[in-house]
Amino acid sequence: MFSNQSIETYSEFLDESTTIVQSLKKGNGKEYYSTLPSYPLLEAPHQGVHDNIIAGYEVMKSHGGTKNCMEEISKYFKQAEIESNNVIKYLDNLAAEKSATL
Repeated sequence: MFSNQSIETYSEFLDESTTIVQSLKKGNGKEYYSTLPSYPLLEAPHQGVHDNIIAGYEVMKSHGGTKNCMEEISKYFKQAEIESNNVIKYLDNLAAEKSATL
């Protein structure tokens, strides 16, 4: 797991600017997909993934590692997984919706 010395270096994984959903919100992604029904549905679960990962990270950071807080961290990561599955579902729907317009 993470040691006390490495916790700060993992803040980079919290950057959401490089995600697939973010790429759909900019430039051609927005142009090609924003009119489709599933497009606006992506935002809430996408944000939920990030919020829960950040919350789990903050718990770990406040404890100086994972000792004595794995149950709490796990709760956030399980919710992030649920949200992630919703993102995938909406991305699949988006692809199907786009295919239907071609």
